[in-house]
Amino acid sequence: MDLVERTGADLTTARRRVASAGSSELLGRLLRGERDRLPTSRELDRRQQNRDALSISLGLDSLRLEEDVKRLPEALSLNLSALDEADSIDALESDTEQDLIDLFDQRRALYDDLIAATNQLQSTVAELDFEDRKYRLVVEEYARFLDERLLWIPSSPVFGSWSDARIATSFAALVAPTTFAALWDGIVGKAQRDPVRTLILLALPIIVIVLSSRIRGLIRSLDARVGRYRQDSILATLGSLLGTIALSIAWPFLAVAIGLQLRSALSAPEGVQALGHGLTASGVFVAVGLATWSLTRKDGVLDLHFRWNAAVLSTVNRYLPWLIIVVAPGSFMVWTFDHLVDRTHSDGLGRLAFMVEMLALSVVSWFVLLGPRSIIEALYSERRTALVYQTRYVWAGALILLPIGLGLFAFAGYFLTAREVLYRVVISGEVLVAVALGYGVLRRWVAVAKGRIAFRQRVERLQ
Repeated sequence: MDLVERTGADLTTARRRVASAGSSELLGRLLRGERDRLPTSRELDRRQQNRDALSISLGLDSLRLEEDVKRLPEALSLNLSALDEADSIDALESDTEQDLIDLFDQRRALYDDLIAATNQLQSTVAELDFEDRKYRLVVEEYARFLDERLLWIPSSPVFGSWSDARIATSFAALVAPTTFAALWDGIVGKAQRDPVRTLILLALPIIVIVLSSRIRGLIRSLDARVGRYRQDSILATLGSLLGTIALSIAWPFLAVAIGLQLRSALSAPEGVQALGHGLTASGVFVAVGLATWSLTRKDGVLDLHFRWNAAVLSTVNRYLPWLIIVVAPGSFMVWTFDHLVDRTHSDGLGRLAFMVEMLALSVVSWFVLLGPRSIIEALYSERRTALVYQTRYVWAGALILLPIGLGLFAFAGYFLTAREVLYRVVISGEVLVAVALGYGVLRRWVAVAKGRIAFRQRVERLQ
């Protein structure tokens, strides 16, 4: 039974298990193990790239061999002409000519065999590519089936059944000197194997860090244009926005760059790749958090250029650092342990870190939405009869309790379900933030245009 048929048989078996066993924890753990054993899309892409490179190389080799065969008669003719011009005994010359012809015939036969072998290998690679594409379709179908079922099946035991000793063991393994040594070896090894990519990924944030003082000076000069109708423009806002974001994410992007390098090192040990996933996830969150914190500060882009509510920006800016401090190490542990084969770490310390993250998110949400200086009070201080304000305890309370509910889901064993729901909520939040920033840029553009028109009309009246 080949790989495609075996994977298809595993899919059929998994469907029968789900139909017969329902939603037991044991079934969830079995399905989770099957999901972990499936190749990732990155691995499948790498295999496809290797086959494509091999196919191209074989094609070039076949073309070169055919060109060499075409040149054989010309080479034989030149050699025979040179032999005719040489002074030699007729009998010896005749024998030499025949030996030369035989040699070229043997070489042509050898070339023909090489071309036939190359063509046969190309045909084999094409058949392998066809079978592998079928395998990829089966794997993707199997993965979708498992992902859908695992959302509604507990794949971990209830959190209390895991002993404190196992959590302590996971934490000790995370901070052990061998972990840092493996991390360093992975970084150095990837840099040696792929120096160009390493240089590009690390050079970008380093350049921003080195030029940070000049970028800050440029941002200050762009901010000084706001309100000056002759100098103010939407380009000043975009430049200040991009400069602020670049300065904020420079240091976290170093962690992201290192994580991407370790993740792509397929020959590296499992632990090194897992650390790469953890660094990437925590680096991305810290980058987004620091960028938001910089944009919401006093006299920042959202305050000076977009003219957003100062009280709202102050509240977000005040509590965001606390969330970053808790979530950054938590996301590192969750993503690192999630990419280890040993699920003891993910179901123990990884799940504990996730629940702490959800608790911190719920507390910060309460301070931001319903606290003493909440953004709702700041936005509706003069419109307290509005429906949004009157029902604030309903919808804001639901948003505050959502992280706690996800933490309880993880506690009860639905860890994958909680993470998937959180992922979808985060994506929705990112879309809303992107829409808000786009709307702010559009309003800023309109305000600059109106200011210039008003300035020109004033000048015309004075004339």
